[in-house]
Amino acid sequence: MSGGRIMASASMAARFGLFAVLVYAGMLKLHDPRPASEFLHSLLGAASSELPTRSIARGAGMGEIAVALALVIVPGWRAGAVAGGAIFTAFAVLHGMAMAGGVSKACGCLGKGAFADVPPAGRIAINTACAALCAWLAVRRDAAAWTIAGTSEGDAAEASS
Repeated sequence: MSGGRIMASASMAARFGLFAVLVYAGMLKLHDPRPASEFLHSLLGAASSELPTRSIARGAGMGEIAVALALVIVPGWRAGAVAGGAIFTAFAVLHGMAMAGGVSKACGCLGKGAFADVPPAGRIAINTACAALCAWLAVRRDAAAWTIAGTSEGDAAEASS
């Protein structure tokens, strides 16, 4: 297996991993926006009293699912990876704000199980790692060269020689 094929396989694995995280988090927000809404209330304090935080949480969930679909349906479309990076960066910033403001309440984005106990610094690290993975996908040399068959033009040229 050539280095190009290994990197292409790693790229697809990254896309599907990010897809799973985004769809899971998005579905949780659509099903029950309360944890994310309460996190926003805790983070923003009195300023959030006028904001429709449940609607914002549901909108974030729909956005996550849309970006997840863009990552796997159109793998060569760099905008999906850029949007994913923006989402994860925004979440890292929100958790940084929470940590700086002394808010220890979990956002509930990944459920109420083991992830709910991750400290804010851990949530920042997870979101930063996902944002970095999205950045890697966005700058991949062959990111825009995917064909319907799932191989890049570089792989096709390599196979024909």
